Amino acid sequence: ALIAALSGVPAEELCDGGASVNRAGSNEALVARKVSILERAMAFHGDKDFQADPKLALRAVGGAEIAALVGGMLECSERRIPVLVDGFIVTAAALVASLMDATATQVMLFATRSTERGQATALELIRRVARDSGYPEPCEPALNMGLRMGEGTGALAALPLVRSACSITEMATLREVLDLDMSKSADASADETPSSSKTEAFCSVFESSLSDIAAETGGPSDPAAVQERCIILSGGVDTCAIMAAARKLGIQFGGALTVVTSDESPDLGFSTACAAEHGLAHHVVRLTADELVDVYLPEVIELLEIYDGMVLRNSLVIAAVFKRAAELGFKHAVTGDGADELFGGYSFMWSQRDPEVWKEKRDSMCAKWTFSTSELAGKYGITAHSPYTARRTSDWAVANTVRSDCIGTRPIRLYHGGDLQDRETGKLILREAYDTVSSWRRKDPIEVGSGATVIGMDPFWSGRVSDEELEVEAESLAKRGYVVRTKEYLVNFRIWERTFGVDGARLTSGMKRLPLGEGCVDCCFDIGAEKMFCNLCGAYPAQRSAVAGGGNA
Repeated sequence: ALIAALSGVPAEELCDGGASVNRAGSNEALVARKVSILERAMAFHGDKDFQADPKLALRAVGGAEIAALVGGMLECSERRIPVLVDGFIVTAAALVASLMDATATQVMLFATRSTERGQATALELIRRVARDSGYPEPCEPALNMGLRMGEGTGALAALPLVRSACSITEMATLREVLDLDMSKSADASADETPSSSKTEAFCSVFESSLSDIAAETGGPSDPAAVQERCIILSGGVDTCAIMAAARKLGIQFGGALTVVTSDESPDLGFSTACAAEHGLAHHVVRLTADELVDVYLPEVIELLEIYDGMVLRNSLVIAAVFKRAAELGFKHAVTGDGADELFGGYSFMWSQRDPEVWKEKRDSMCAKWTFSTSELAGKYGITAHSPYTARRTSDWAVANTVRSDCIGTRPIRLYHGGDLQDRETGKLILREAYDTVSSWRRKDPIEVGSGATVIGMDPFWSGRVSDEELEVEAESLAKRGYVVRTKEYLVNFRIWERTFGVDGARLTSGMKRLPLGEGCVDCCFDIGAEKMFCNLCGAYPAQRSAVAGGGNA
């Protein structure tokens, strides 16, 4: 029932006989009874939007034992304790937990593939939550043995495999064995703390960049300038560090703005605490996910000329905050753009353990970085500024910081007021430089912090796009060279092509569509010979030479 409520998939596509099925095949009467019960439950709760509120679904159609499992998984996520998920019912609990907190997907190990069809639906939703939140997808179930026994037998069978996998990861690589110069492993260096002298040097450069922005926008404390200058305050490490540096320099803001979709959005607690600490007027823009889509999606697609879901979800939030800033009379907005790129804030940067390779990739990313912030701000008559993208700061960071200055294991909290738990994290030098309410907050992408992640999930679109529409249109688009896997991407593509014509004939960005079988693997647009990411559709890896298949889930 939970999987049906959260996925929108019809009951007959989820139900099987379970442990009561005999070896000869399915028990049709039993399955029919299950389907009937499920359909009656869904009809009874027909007025409830379960897909937007997993807690509501848990209360309405989940049992106490599943609620306990969900709570246990979320606590394990907080404590970084692996969870061995065994079977259909526990996978349903895992789905609820992942929808409540995408970080939970990172502790989930799936023991067995259930014979129940509904598990595959739940697993795909869990993977999508992880992908859309910027996390690695959980692995396939370790075992596929047709087990129907229950009682944790699958977990017991899979546990030795998990232990063996852990042992394998502790083995030295060939390079570590042969390279005598590698006297210290990357994991050891990851726990180093940036030197105090380097941290002080960073603060000096960073504060100079912030002072330059203050001068460009009318001065640090001129009343007229202050009334036109605001900060876009997510409550993350980056923007809270700006607030701390501004206080040292006497730089004032006329207000702070934050976008959230609910009271449970992680950004709300941190940003509220930061604004209160600095005595700053805090403008909280409250919009539902539906309102973000209805009001901003068409105009953001038109402005950015893309249909990449992840970029658009983040950009919807940015557009909403700039629109409100303009309504309040602000002309200049300070943001935290660039900190994640400079100091290893993104989780995909943590897996590269070789310091030299890490720095090479970081430096290359910073040399090519682009942000949609300026375009979105300009649409509403606002000029965006960031002390991190300022040449003075970025040049210093690239020249002077290495992996161990940026990445390591530290006590991190997921929510304001939450417990600290040891986790690998980035931006160490920035966290050490300024003591703020968010110094040891987890890195949340804009969509996660604001609560907009739900837009990336098919259940959100169930009232706008049917499963049949997705299947038919995706097949038709595939013949034209476009890979569309989700309802979100289908809606985005529809708007994009309606705005820019067939195959983007009216695009002004200069992107060119190539013949079928050439260019980006998911859209056939020319991305050059070296780029691995397609800005238009979001495919990664996008080079046909690097992948056989698509990438834009």
